Amino acid sequence: MIIGLPDQVKPPRYTLKTFCKYIPKLKEWACNPDNKLMFREFVDKCKAQFNYSYWLEDWGFAVSLGVAHYACITDPSLAQSVGADSVAGGVMTSRTVGGISYSYDTSLTMEHNPGYEFWYRTGYGTALVQLSRARGWFGMLIST
Repeated sequence: MIIGLPDQVKPPRYTLKTFCKYIPKLKEWACNPDNKLMFREFVDKCKAQFNYSYWLEDWGFAVSLGVAHYACITDPSLAQSVGADSVAGGVMTSRTVGGISYSYDTSLTMEHNPGYEFWYRTGYGTALVQLSRARGWFGMLIST
């Protein structure tokens, strides 16, 4: 237990429907039976990492952002094919479909807290860090 943080309590049930509500661009990936085990693994990982007592009403959104982040870094072609996010070199800032041109903002991975570089690799991870900052920054602590 870390003094100053709320004790971990059992979070509510997290479902595929919850994910699709918050991350509609990745609904097809999440609903694909071939991805069922990977989706569940990412959900379990995020549920273990994010303290429900801290996130409260934002917990479902935080887990969804975390799952989307893991999906995008695991399968870069997924993120690029649906225009959902970026994975290489920072957060995607522009995209051209005809000539397949992508631009990335690498400042997000270099100018912020180095402890969160892993999360800055995608827009979903960056959104998760921003949500955590709005709650006081500590919600991202990982249970070990």
